[in-house]
Amino acid sequence: MGGMDRSVPSATQLTLPLLPRAVLLFARAPSAESAIKPLGTRGQEIHRAVLVSVLTAIRGLPPDVDLVLAGDQERGLRPVVRQVVGGERCLADVPVFGDGFGARFRCAVDGALGLGYAHVIAVGGDIAEIRVRHMTRALSLLAEGEALVIGPSPDGGFYLLGFCSSPAKLLRSIPWRGPRALRALLQRCTEEGQRPVLLEPLADLDDAESVETLRGRLGRLQPASDLYRLLSRILDSVGLEGDAVELDSGLSSK
Repeated sequence: MGGMDRSVPSATQLTLPLLPRAVLLFARAPSAESAIKPLGTRGQEIHRAVLVSVLTAIRGLPPDVDLVLAGDQERGLRPVVRQVVGGERCLADVPVFGDGFGARFRCAVDGALGLGYAHVIAVGGDIAEIRVRHMTRALSLLAEGEALVIGPSPDGGFYLLGFCSSPAKLLRSIPWRGPRALRALLQRCTEEGQRPVLLEPLADLDDAESVETLRGRLGRLQPASDLYRLLSRILDSVGLEGDAVELDSGLSSK
């Protein structure tokens, strides 16, 4: 299932850490993401800018944290990943199959654990404000013995799920579409006697309105980020199509 790209073997790569850990990235190539979430004539540029922001955060993680791509069978995502993350970080992939996002998500999760990772955090490729500190915090919590870490989204989904054993049982019967995914997941945790740790909320990129909202939040930060400057140039030049589309919540939009 899947495979690891270790094209430049080194002593560090050949000696796995005692508890190998990875980021499981749910993302599409910008062209594919733009087809599903149209954001106007320059929507593909917006999706690429947000994806690059997420990958830049991943690049800042310690070198022993591998990156696993979920469902990139066509390899459309890899060129962007390698350009941003670089060639030193171990890159793996797991194929994703199943009817509906829930089945595909569970498939990817089990695939990552099947590669031998002890600590995994799953994140979406459209979480523009995710930073190294969010992922580092999740990995640290898992290393300290927490079984489950969740990054909630304001729309009722979640942008990050950290685990050290398969959460497949918790993920069954989750209503992935709409605003009830997080609530249902927390209810399942209660039923199973799990007490997840919640990170700070972060929003994902769903439609034109969320892009404008994102620019507003980024604009209040100093110094201005590269993503803010790029989004401003794009939006000020052509604007956005205003039609919102109903999408899955948080990670489920993948």
